[in-house]
Amino acid sequence: MLKKTAWWIVPLFIVLSCGRVKEFPNGNDFVDIKPTPARYVNPFIGTGGHGHTYPGATSPFGMVQLSPDTRLEGWDGCGGYHYSDSMIYGFSHTHLQGTGVPDYCDILFMPTNYNIKVADTWKDAYKSKFKHELESAQAGYYRVHLDDYNIDAELTTTTEQEYITTPSPKEILADFSLI
Repeated sequence: MLKKTAWWIVPLFIVLSCGRVKEFPNGNDFVDIKPTPARYVNPFIGTGGHGHTYPGATSPFGMVQLSPDTRLEGWDGCGGYHYSDSMIYGFSHTHLQGTGVPDYCDILFMPTNYNIKVADTWKDAYKSKFKHELESAQAGYYRVHLDDYNIDAELTTTTEQEYITTPSPKEILADFSLI
């Protein structure tokens, strides 16, 4: 009786265990049963030259486009980010791709550790250096190390909200004066 009712368990187990195993950068394994075309997306395409794009996290039909801002004005800063830059002024929640006109880049947040510089302007006070070697992006996700604050910032979004995670920041600055 057991043989007749349990014959399907072995084939089911084989089918369910056929997913490919990948490894996260932190060493944790996960099973990728259904690879998607999103894994081939390079969010940095168009962030140099006159592409006016940004590498940050966004979701299809999403209300927010969370991305770092390395330029706040000028022709090449239309998308808020330019690959040739080495300073991040913060992370804003709305961006436009390829517009050719500076727009949005508002509701600017910057994770810090109380080491805010004394400067003549707000943007010089809490900007941070970063290196492209410590920056990564994939569809819906962005990560960067802020050198001046020694903080790793990770950004992701859903269709109606965004998430910024940092390892226990002591302070997050928000600039609502640009709204």
